[in-house]
Amino acid sequence: MLKQCGSDENEHVPPGNALATGALDFLDADTGRTPVLALDLGVVADRYRALVSALPGTQVFYAMKANPHPAVLDLLSSLGCGIDAASTNEIDQALAHGIAPELISYGNTVRRGSEVAHATAAGIRLFAVDDQSELDKLIDHAPGAAALVRLNAEGSAAAWPLSRKFGTDVATAASILRRAADAGLGVGATFHVGSQQSDPASWDHALEQVAETVDLAGVADRPLVLNLGGGLPSTLADPTPALDAFADAILRGIDARLDGLDLTFAIEPGRFLVGDAGVIEAEVIGVVERPGQECSRWVFVDVGLFQGLSEASGETIRYPLTTKVAGPTAPAVVAGPTCDSTDILYELRPVDLPVALTSGDRIRLHGAGAYTVSCSSLGFNGFEPLRVEIA
Repeated sequence: MLKQCGSDENEHVPPGNALATGALDFLDADTGRTPVLALDLGVVADRYRALVSALPGTQVFYAMKANPHPAVLDLLSSLGCGIDAASTNEIDQALAHGIAPELISYGNTVRRGSEVAHATAAGIRLFAVDDQSELDKLIDHAPGAAALVRLNAEGSAAAWPLSRKFGTDVATAASILRRAADAGLGVGATFHVGSQQSDPASWDHALEQVAETVDLAGVADRPLVLNLGGGLPSTLADPTPALDAFADAILRGIDARLDGLDLTFAIEPGRFLVGDAGVIEAEVIGVVERPGQECSRWVFVDVGLFQGLSEASGETIRYPLTTKVAGPTAPAVVAGPTCDSTDILYELRPVDLPVALTSGDRIRLHGAGAYTVSCSSLGFNGFEPLRVEIA
């Protein structure tokens, strides 16, 4: 069935991404090569201020793996934002952009002892940990640091659940915390309810685990650091609640589960801060027919899994697509440019695109500021990596 598409003077922009007007204006005037990611730093600043307002007294640690562009780091540094680092290279990069060591958290729970020592020498004092052997490294190389035990939180309502590679159960977590306290380390807890989380209630179960862990470890009388983790969503094709819904659920959970504890709060958003700031413009390189397939029209674009859209693998992250081409629309499979057969963005749920779309036309992917440039290959199949411009 054909559907009507807006005119080329009135490109439809998905709700929530209209804030990235700077990125859209830049792309309207840009004549450089595609694919290109335009970043609107005003959106990043707005998201940061909104989060600080929604969760007062909570220190924000930006998960820089989402987008480590120097302009993003400089902006967040100027606003007083901290950094959640996954490696010593990220730690060094954060320090180079003026982030104070006390505002850097080393969130990767599995590290070489030499990497813990490197971080400690740089002044880092916050470390996530989820295994006794990793606690040994902190005891040996980070005396006086704070060990935040990572719990295995349920993330079933997230686009990317993170429930297996990291985190541990309550009993093991309590044992780690007790031993860390006995060794003279500061103590606390952290968790991650999954990336692009759509259910605000996901935090409540994790907070219940924190309460059980603190009680079982016998550290309820100590000052504790609680890192609420990541998971806050950006605005994509599949709808999610607004920030207030998540903040309200988190604050209610804290009041219900952790009342009376001496807590210092942190949170480590990634895509929430930078996702909606980014718009990718791509060029259509071919529109072809594949007879006999459930959706026979295939639209090939010059950005794919290997140019920064790896999160579209399995169609877990669905970017809103727009174009200025007018006329009726029909379903199309959207695929990337490489010769890799996995380089398909949307086939299980084809995208309605104009019937008139042809080679040389442009398509925009909204909400694409997170995990795109940081996941772009250096030249798979000889294709150039994603170009990035600050709007």
